[in-house]
Amino acid sequence: MPITVCATSQLATTLKLAKNEILVILARRHMAETCSLDMLDQAELARYHAYVFEADRQRHLLAHSLKRQILACLTSKTPASLKFHTGHGGKPCLASEEVHFNISHSGNWVALAFSADRPIGIDIEQARDLDYKSLLTQIAHPQDTLPLCDSRKEQQFLASWSMKEAVAKCSGEGLSIDFPSLRLSPGGSDNYICTRSDATWHVFHLIHEDTHLAVASPQPDQRLRFIQVEMVPR
Repeated sequence: MPITVCATSQLATTLKLAKNEILVILARRHMAETCSLDMLDQAELARYHAYVFEADRQRHLLAHSLKRQILACLTSKTPASLKFHTGHGGKPCLASEEVHFNISHSGNWVALAFSADRPIGIDIEQARDLDYKSLLTQIAHPQDTLPLCDSRKEQQFLASWSMKEAVAKCSGEGLSIDFPSLRLSPGGSDNYICTRSDATWHVFHLIHEDTHLAVASPQPDQRLRFIQVEMVPR
């Protein structure tokens, strides 16, 4: 899947959502230094200051600054005028419900997904120093099929977790969802089908610079467009 590189100054002319399209925005964490705290509302600012580690504050600032800039472009509004509320399962939503969106961040990356006509979920995962073999058994469905060339448990876990968390965020259930109840099956061309007794989701998965990225939607006819943003310093 090709990833287009775009400067923030070009976003306004690039960001349009077609029917059945999911737009995915990627940005590296260090770009937070080009963002201003003035972009955040009171709730976002309070959470920013609640983080203990600088890396967490950077990811939060970058994610929510990009969220507002991009939604403003897509809705022809100003970033400051955008209002948000909590939807099903505590999922953040645009109050006007003009555009569906979801946010994820991990390690050096922030990822955002946008759609005009469908619920979506996104997850991005960088490897950490964890017991992946044990963790994989805790989230695996007995019939999961992950046809990865790399058989390391670390890679299998990151692929499985990123896809199942994207589904959990798409559904609005979040981490309350029972991950072992979700079965992953290959759907061809980096696409997977995730099934539960009461629902089905369609998930796209890729590995970008050793980082796992997954995007989930209830509909199978999704078209994905990836843009990696290079922010221009203030």
